[in-house]
Amino acid sequence: WDPSRTVLASCSDDCTARLWRTSQASPVHVLADHRMDVYTVRWSPVESRSGSHWLATGSADTTVRLWDAETGRCVRTLAKHTQGVYSVAFSPDGDYLATGSMDASVHVWSLREGIVVRSFHGGPGGIVDLAWSPEGRSLAAASAQAVCVFDFVDAAQSSSAPSLM
Repeated sequence: WDPSRTVLASCSDDCTARLWRTSQASPVHVLADHRMDVYTVRWSPVESRSGSHWLATGSADTTVRLWDAETGRCVRTLAKHTQGVYSVAFSPDGDYLATGSMDASVHVWSLREGIVVRSFHGGPGGIVDLAWSPEGRSLAAASAQAVCVFDFVDAAQSSSAPSLM
């Protein structure tokens, strides 16, 4: 559900994500720019500058796409992973997007600039889930064998590796 709790997002192996309102039988938007299965969807916790919420989708095609939920238009494509993207997570303030892939990497993107501001290896196996701490200082990345906790605030000033838990 989006933050207003009025629109539901779904993803599918038909290379699409869809936006739904419970009052309608057909989708509000079909988001169809991915070339392979869409594995994950996640809503931005804050509105974009245009006043709409963004939806992030991660796909087997190795890309993450950001969509304007109001228009259904892809506003940005993020491409740095070498294998499918299984997890995406917006920072609590909506300024950053973390992406996790089967290539075992995590990239943190500045959404204002559209660039990777930090990357790290998330431990053995692919990254299947990501979660920011409520204040946005830390990022947890889960694989099949480990959970890595990355101190994001200190990362801007340090090159230390994430801790394995």
